[in-house]
Amino acid sequence: GAVAFVYVFLIGARLAGPVAGVVALLILFVHWPLLFEHGLRSNNMEAPLFLSHCGGIFHALRWASAGDSRGLRRHAIATAHFFVLGFMTKFVAAAFLPIVIGLVFLAFPEPRARLFREWRSWAVADAVALALIVPWFVFATVRFGSYFWHVILAEHVVTRFRTYLNPAHVQPWSYYFTEMFARFGDSGSQWLVLAGLVTLIVQTIRRRWLDGAMIVAWFAIPVALITLGTSKLYHYAYPFLPPLALAAGYLAALVIAVAPAPLTRVLQWAHDGAIALMPSLGRASSRPAVRSTLLVIAAGAAIVAAISLIYGPIRLSVDNLSLFRSSGVLRPGILVLVCGFLAGAGKRASRVVVALVVASVMPLQAYRDQ
Repeated sequence: GAVAFVYVFLIGARLAGPVAGVVALLILFVHWPLLFEHGLRSNNMEAPLFLSHCGGIFHALRWASAGDSRGLRRHAIATAHFFVLGFMTKFVAAAFLPIVIGLVFLAFPEPRARLFREWRSWAVADAVALALIVPWFVFATVRFGSYFWHVILAEHVVTRFRTYLNPAHVQPWSYYFTEMFARFGDSGSQWLVLAGLVTLIVQTIRRRWLDGAMIVAWFAIPVALITLGTSKLYHYAYPFLPPLALAAGYLAALVIAVAPAPLTRVLQWAHDGAIALMPSLGRASSRPAVRSTLLVIAAGAAIVAAISLIYGPIRLSVDNLSLFRSSGVLRPGILVLVCGFLAGAGKRASRVVVALVVASVMPLQAYRDQ
């Protein structure tokens, strides 16, 4: 589970930098069932299956952008090893990994051409996978005969998909979608995830973006297929939760990268207007001592806002007398902007405030609880 989180961070950093990776990890970490309900901390097959998808997707993306034959072979074989891990852990549940990778590669001209041109790298990887998988299945067939295939294929695949082994597992077609929305809602991150997914889909279409398409397909294709089955359990969807967290991380990183520029322009206009009306204000704020004081005040306000986000509301009091209170980013953020622009550091102030606003919509309280 921990190694899978490393891969989620690496994929997020590939999409939109370290911020996207960190936010994706935060969203997954506060998703209670993923960790504790038949999840990554409960010592069962979900952790290696989860890892197989995270690692496989990452190395497939690296294969698509590899610059030499050695990199092609290395990442193809790494992808195959992660498929082996998933297949030997949970049998055909790992089949979604090559389905997603193959369909996305075939949908884009450049990776499709590379796929046919460099077919030897995948041929070697497939041979390695077969060499690792087949011996155990041969042994199990010899040891248990048809009973082995009846249990793992007829009962646990065909019967679960068409009818059920346990009537309590029968759920409506919308189960995974409504359950995901509700469980992300437990941490207050459901709207961030939904907005991130919409943003990622739009950006993928607009940019014709391979990486974005891979993340969207990693969620959409498997969830659409498991929705067709009658037996549904939430932990079946765990390997397909990282794309949702990555979408939220992508949106957060995009806002932090893009939003400061228009905010700076608007506030610069307001600043110039105020100086035009009050020239003495401009002369006073340009003095070194005043400018240094304004920057110190702005930095202090930013620190107060960050502390209140990370640790919760701040309150300083003596006996029953309240000396100072801060519980959000609104007032400190305004102070950062005003002092920053008066001191001539408007761009930096805008970046700090946008980062604070983005942090304020993160599920930090759920992180503290977790």
